[in-house]
Amino acid sequence: MRNIEKRHYRLSSRISGARAYIYNTLADVCFLAWCAGLVFLMTVAEANQFARAAVVAVTVAPAGVSLFNYPNPFDSRKTATRIIINRPAAIVASSAFSVTIYDLFGLPVRSYGRVERDEVVWDGRDDDGRYVARGGYICVVSTAEGRIAALRKIGVIH
Repeated sequence: MRNIEKRHYRLSSRISGARAYIYNTLADVCFLAWCAGLVFLMTVAEANQFARAAVVAVTVAPAGVSLFNYPNPFDSRKTATRIIINRPAAIVASSAFSVTIYDLFGLPVRSYGRVERDEVVWDGRDDDGRYVARGGYICVVSTAEGRIAALRKIGVIH
């Protein structure tokens, strides 16, 4: 595996307080900058000139929502893991969340859709009922508006 080169750069004064990084990957060089809730992903078009490839809006998670699971890591052949969503009193208990588990490539493995309870049990299977491979997974809890409320790393061992 090739190392990713990371350098810090300062952006123009029009975007004060922004941070930028250049990542030199196998495919191309990417330029990533974020400021005021926006993430700019750009690719190098010519030397010292960047062509914007994508602009992604970043939304802020509801304050105080947390997520944990037990056991972690877990052996999916012997047991399941309980994913618990802790929400503050300010968020109505009937507010629905969606829970999705992704692999480390960002592909959805298991989706629970609209969850109104504060607990989800994942048995280590994908949406097709097959056991997932051992390794790391990311559990993402999102609000009904699509905002990410909480993230959690989950380990699967066999």
